[in-house]
Amino acid sequence: MPSSKPTIPKGVRNQWAVEHHDCYALPAVMDSTRAQFVLSLHAGHGSSCLQYATALKAISTVLD
Repeated sequence: MPSSKPTIPKGVRNQWAVEHHDCYALPAVMDSTRAQFVLSLHAGHGSSCLQYATALKAISTVLD
């Protein structure tokens, strides 16, 4: 069964991982694909993780 998640090229994943590595840096506005990536990257970091909170807000906005 094919995955419903978009395939993100390795180079892009690596770039996003570098751009979003710091939990305390407020990220720029992101689309839903990048938000899903950031959520998986920062899952479990807690309420002080700005990356996770911003990505969660981006996903929540899409789902509204």
